[in-house]
Amino acid sequence: MQQLSIRRGMLSELKLSNGETVRPGDGIPEMTVRYVELLGHTTTVQTMKQYITRLYDQMFSGPSPGTKRMDTRGVIRNETTPPINLGIVRKAALCGFHTDFWALCNPSIRNLKLLGDPQARRALVASRVARDAGAAFRDLRHEDDSDPELAGEEFEGIEETPLEFTGDDLADRLDLDAQALRAKSKAKLNKSKGMTPGGVQECNLVRANNVLGGLRFFFYTARRNRAHKFPTDRTSLASTFCTHSPKLAYTCLRGLQLKKTGKRLLIFGAYPATCLLTEALLNAIGVRTVSIRSENSPAERSKIIKKFNDPKADIDAMVIPSSLGSFGMNLQNCCHHGIILEEPPNTATLIQILGRIARMGQKNRVQWEILYGLGTFDGYRLSANLEKHVKNLAAEAHLDERITAEGEIATICLYELVCIQFGLPFNAYIFSRVPWDMMDEPATRDECKFYSALAQSMFANPRHAALLQREKLEEVVKRWKVGGPVTRAMLTGKAPLVKDPVQLRHYNRQRQSNNKEATSGQTSKSTTQRDRDPATPTPKREKRLKNEQSAQRAERKRAYADEKSW
Repeated sequence: MQQLSIRRGMLSELKLSNGETVRPGDGIPEMTVRYVELLGHTTTVQTMKQYITRLYDQMFSGPSPGTKRMDTRGVIRNETTPPINLGIVRKAALCGFHTDFWALCNPSIRNLKLLGDPQARRALVASRVARDAGAAFRDLRHEDDSDPELAGEEFEGIEETPLEFTGDDLADRLDLDAQALRAKSKAKLNKSKGMTPGGVQECNLVRANNVLGGLRFFFYTARRNRAHKFPTDRTSLASTFCTHSPKLAYTCLRGLQLKKTGKRLLIFGAYPATCLLTEALLNAIGVRTVSIRSENSPAERSKIIKKFNDPKADIDAMVIPSSLGSFGMNLQNCCHHGIILEEPPNTATLIQILGRIARMGQKNRVQWEILYGLGTFDGYRLSANLEKHVKNLAAEAHLDERITAEGEIATICLYELVCIQFGLPFNAYIFSRVPWDMMDEPATRDECKFYSALAQSMFANPRHAALLQREKLEEVVKRWKVGGPVTRAMLTGKAPLVKDPVQLRHYNRQRQSNNKEATSGQTSKSTTQRDRDPATPTPKREKRLKNEQSAQRAERKRAYADEKSW
């Protein structure tokens, strides 16, 4: 717990007057956090990768690395990395949650302006029928599916019209209704022009104008065939909306399981569209769900939270966006199960989310599940969050000085601490230099398992860190079996070689690039062509590097000893 630094201050000892020693965190039950890896159907995964690949090409925009830019203070700086388009990141994350979000993020004008506004949809239907009321309406009265453009949901809102009207009378009546609806909905249509597809404003508008909480809007916007009809029973609803979303299917399954046992579920999502769809589908299948949205006033939010904490309230689940509910909420009274649908914006927000139900006053063991979609954009977002978190953890974690003396080995151990803290099934040390579409491949995961076993060996025997030089990793992995520990015999080269060992592809690539950067620009005119090439090893260079590394380690040890004695 001291190494993880999960709750600073919760482990501080306090001596009472009677001599008893207590800690503030003693009243908090155990919390379990684990990543749940979900793999969709082959077709679903392929579709997600196609969408994300198209978006990834547009993700990095702006000046290329090396160009000069003036910041807000008037200082000219060199660009090291191209800026990231956060709008494209949002679309890629949504497509990784549900493949049909591609249509929601790229809607046609008709879907965006008309299907989201029932009044405008009725105006469109009325004007279409008025153009050819006689033949079209007579065909529809006898055969509803005769024309896919004039069947089913297109006539929602005019089904109350008596069928005994003649074609001319119906045309006149619908034309008058259309004119009134056009004037009434003009303001809403103009207002919706600046809305972000699938954003906060559109989700709030859809939820307010849809009886099923947005399911009909999502269905008609994303359906692949106009002949498909909206499902009419709960089983068909769950099958229709969960087919292309493993995360949504798992959430609905957990909601139904906890409902049977009388337990409540807390759900956090990163985007309004995912929260809207999850809440609507849970309610449709019988899991009574409430939500907190940006349009809720402080009084309304307080009322919803109070109702969720009431054991007598008829509530099974609550959905909250991570940007609204990760700070300052006490939800531990009646809930100890939680699901995180997507990676939060940063790791600090994730830690705050975990603390919403793991608080003083909780009486049950807290169980958190973080959903991770295999083959989606989750690995990229996880890598970006962990890379920043590890830098902060390096200053807070209490690693053994024998491990910190080895820079790269210490980084691997820090990533392993993060795995323990958040329940990751793999060490994500190399994720920062792996393409997003290769993060979940078996070869990459085997390499991650090796780093995890290596870090566990360093935790158990810190003195072994001195045996592990950077250049020795390739030799160690040749003697390691997937799933086994890293032993002293492997570090010293006494263990036998294994057949088909794990390849450190991404570690080698990073080491070679670091060597090139370290040796570039240091050659003199008197050196030979052999010495100018940093990739060509020489005995003198290797000996000099080893001496420099040993001197640096000795200097760090002396500095640490001086600081400790001071």
